[in-house]
Amino acid sequence: MSLGRAALLFGFGLLIGKLLITGQMRFYMSPSLDPLMAITALLLVGMGALELRRASPAATGAGRPRADLDQALTFGLVAVPLLLATIATPRALSSTALGGVPVSRIVLAFGPGPPPSGIPPVPRRPIADFPDLLGYLTQAGENGVGQHVRVRGLVARGDELAPDEFVLLRYTIVHCVADAQPVGVLVLAQPGTAWVTDQWVEVDGMLATEQRGAERLVSIKAEQIAASDEPNDPYVSAI
Repeated sequence: MSLGRAALLFGFGLLIGKLLITGQMRFYMSPSLDPLMAITALLLVGMGALELRRASPAATGAGRPRADLDQALTFGLVAVPLLLATIATPRALSSTALGGVPVSRIVLAFGPGPPPSGIPPVPRRPIADFPDLLGYLTQAGENGVGQHVRVRGLVARGDELAPDEFVLLRYTIVHCVADAQPVGVLVLAQPGTAWVTDQWVEVDGMLATEQRGAERLVSIKAEQIAASDEPNDPYVSAI
């Protein structure tokens, strides 16, 4: 079965290389792990080469057919995800990954207590996308209300939202998509605005707060909303 092991090792190594070269690894792993994934691909190919050297005609003997069958079934199970990953086109997570969780539950909220007073701190750099917004919220909190922001994300809707409201959705990851967590801000759009669920949009407006029950939700009073392409890195590194 050395040839089978070699084929699988070569297959996974080449698949990782393909994902890195085409830029599709970003749909699975944090870009910070690209060097490690490249090393992994090289190790897998090297292990495959070693298995090829060990390949020899199958030995015969009592009980060998059953052992060969068990190994063939194991190799087949391992080969299925390899085949699917090879032929499928990877896509970023959408609102379907919420698993039925109401979109209002993923909206960021300001901390409890009275709203702060004073002059909002100046952003370290222009707020041009979701990572910049999260960084500014960490820096300023609710004291940043009124700051101009421009962010991209997916449109997510729910029955609990008004017709002219939607949640701008992104996912944060630490290492890979398996640890992805949804995060969103409430967008207060102009009346009559209609955007398709899971469409990428860019929202230009002012950072605001919206009282919902006992919570003050992080919101954006939209001045302009435009359709947008999916960003090169659809996921946001957790901060």
